[in-house]
Amino acid sequence: MEYVQEDLIGKARRDEAVIIATRSIKKWGLVEHENIVTYENVEARSAHLTPNSRGGKAIAERLGLNF
Repeated sequence: MEYVQEDLIGKARRDEAVIIATRSIKKWGLVEHENIVTYENVEARSAHLTPNSRGGKAIAERLGLNF
């Protein structure tokens, strides 16, 4: 958690990384941002990372893939 708070969140805000959190958003201390995708409620129960999910779309976009 320390690594996420002290390193990854800053990288995501500087557009150097994408964070996709499917569960325990509050525990990780994450806040939605264009490079931080947080799953909540129903979305978190299934936690899909497919081309049609928000997390999957973020991954594909980051990698320059078009579906």
